[in-house]
Amino acid sequence: HTHSLSLSISRHAYTHTCAHVYIHVLFFPYFLPFKVLAGETIPVDGIILSGEGDVDESMITGESTLINKIKGSIVIGGTVLKGGVLIFKATHVGKDTSIARIVDLMEKAQM
Repeated sequence: HTHSLSLSISRHAYTHTCAHVYIHVLFFPYFLPFKVLAGETIPVDGIILSGEGDVDESMITGESTLINKIKGSIVIGGTVLKGGVLIFKATHVGKDTSIARIVDLMEKAQM
């Protein structure tokens, strides 16, 4: 089954100590911290463990204002970190992410 709205993120770098590994978003482990740098797309829904940054959530909210995220903030997969560095852990991956649920609702509405 193909979605009419495709997700542009298929993999993301995981940095732990000196290793830099690419992991497909469907296999993101919930227990490992991930780093997102300015200009990168946040690959999955998660919660920030450390760092601070401004996130463009316009694809979800329609608002052009950047949202400042700090430790404990929730991030949404598919949004873009415009400035800063975030370390986060995944809370929802694959079909359970916010954007996947939105796509599913849109497809059901079109039936």
